[in-house]
Order: sequence, then C-alpha cells, then structure tokens
Amino acid sequence: MKKFIFILLFLVITILLLRSQYISNKSKDMIYAIERYSMKSMHNSHKLIKIKEIYIDFKDEYVSVVTVTGIDKNNNELKYNLLLKKNKKSVWKIIEQYDLKTLSLTK
Repeated sequence: MKKFIFILLFLVITILLLRSQYISNKSKDMIYAIERYSMKSMHNSHKLIKIKEIYIDFKDEYVSVVTVTGIDKNNNELKYNLLLKKNKKSVWKIIEQYDLKTLSLTK
C-alpha cells in the first residue's frame, strides 16, 4: 500500500511539473500569456469568457502594455490594460492589471 501511494504521489508531482513547464514554454508567446491570464488565471478576478480585441499599446524587447476587451460571465463588456514583462527565460508575465471599465450589454 505504501508503494502504491508513493507511485501515485510521484506521478501527480511529475504531471504537475510537466504541465507547469508546458505553460511556461507556451507563455513565451505574448498573446498566449494574455489569453491565459484573461480567461483562465485564478489570480484574475475579472475573467473573460470571450476576448473581443487585444490591442498592443506599447511594446519593446522586455516590456509591453496591452489593452484587452472582452465579455465576462455576466455578459458585461470589460476593458482593461495589462502590463507585461519578459523574464530571463523569455516568458511573458503579467505584472499589473489596471484601468478597468465595465459596460453592460444587457438592458
């Protein structure tokens, strides 16, 4: 029984590490990092179910400011800016979310 639990624990840890590495490699693409944060991140309290527009306001080699517009689960249109920074491994990370606007699409 201990052997089974050890093997199961080992498999779960291995799968989590591989998944983390996969997401990190995919996040080298800035658009993927923005979409993942906007739609799936548990750190984002304003998740979108559909992204309508991603507009790059500013971008250089290491920093980017992006405007994201989309629809949330309450059918409201959300618009916010994201500040992204590229780390040493060339992975884009969301540093800050600001200028949040909510427009109701339902009457």
